[in-house]
Amino acid sequence: MAHAGPQIDARTSLGEVYERLGRYDDAKQQYQQARRLIGDDPVLEARIWLRESWLPERVGNYSLCVRLVNRALKCLEGVDGDEAAELRAGLLGVIASHRYFQGRNRDAITWGLRAVDACQAIDHELGLGQAYVSLSLAYADMGDLRESERYCKLALAIFEKLEILEPQAQVLNNMGTFAYFGGRWDEAVQLWDRGKEIRLRTGDAVEAANGTNNVAEVLSDQGHLKEAEARFREALRVWRAAGFEQGVAYALANLGRVAYRDGRPDEALPMLKEARAMFADENFVAQVLETDARIAECHVAAHGPDEALVVADGALAVEASRDGLGQARSALLRARGYALAQLGRTEDAQSAFAESLEAARTREADHEVAFTLCAMADLAGTLDEPLEEERQLLLERLGIVRSFSVPFAA
Repeated sequence: MAHAGPQIDARTSLGEVYERLGRYDDAKQQYQQARRLIGDDPVLEARIWLRESWLPERVGNYSLCVRLVNRALKCLEGVDGDEAAELRAGLLGVIASHRYFQGRNRDAITWGLRAVDACQAIDHELGLGQAYVSLSLAYADMGDLRESERYCKLALAIFEKLEILEPQAQVLNNMGTFAYFGGRWDEAVQLWDRGKEIRLRTGDAVEAANGTNNVAEVLSDQGHLKEAEARFREALRVWRAAGFEQGVAYALANLGRVAYRDGRPDEALPMLKEARAMFADENFVAQVLETDARIAECHVAAHGPDEALVVADGALAVEASRDGLGQARSALLRARGYALAQLGRTEDAQSAFAESLEAARTREADHEVAFTLCAMADLAGTLDEPLEEERQLLLERLGIVRSFSVPFAA
């Protein structure tokens, strides 16, 4: 069916356009039509299965993503040649990516390292860069930010050498996130803006909204709540219009936090619960735990220490069963400390804040250190001179003008 080649190309190209516009059902239809036109070309068939496999990611269905990638791998069974070998090696990295988003970090690292070996064996630079991206995400989720940043830099160097824009944008966004957790917020904003600019140049409004959302997180943490809220709502509008469920969940969780930080816990709680349910539906465990920390803080903002303790203690039990340092641990312990203080259990609150501070230092998360020091200062009325000096330095360096604070009398 050689004559079908132009029709296949046209349908595949149209599918990619629909994908960029967030019209995922239309994109899927075009890819399926293109695949039906293929004759005896297993490599091309595998490529279209791969293209289609990214569509369920947009709505958080990573199990389906993996099944579609496995269909692509099946097409390549027994197929020789450089093109098939490159595609096969790259598909291993794609599975690593999907396993990460399922919250299966050890599996993601296993598949990622397999992809690295396969790509290096055949000098497949693009596949190697993509495998590095998956490894960086999995290591970050396990708390190893140094290893994560190392893989990010390796990936970015490859994508810049190959002059491929979209993967550059993804890596820049990830690097911005790692800079954010490392307390390098000016650097984080610059990286996010670079990634957003690339996304807009390539016409990907859905992914460009990540930059909007991420910069808003910094504004929220700094206490610029009105400006942050406007940006979160902009990102939410784009993601809802595109049916990008994962993005919708992030935006709702961030809007919820802005609301309770701004003294509107009754408005915040439904958004946080909706976001949590969306993350839980796709088994995004790290995001569920982070949202639990926000729900617990929201309860103490509403003078509900008992409810806050139930949420925080339940999430901490899950956190303790996970591998790595626990991204949400510091925030959960801090929320627990707030609740205990509201219940009049001052010594227990001090212990919880001390554990929160230790967890933040272990992760080298400067903003969490700052937030916990502020909580400790609120409870004690004052801090020892070295801690107070550290708190002031962090607030100044991070540009925090307003930190979350709750009344300790229930």
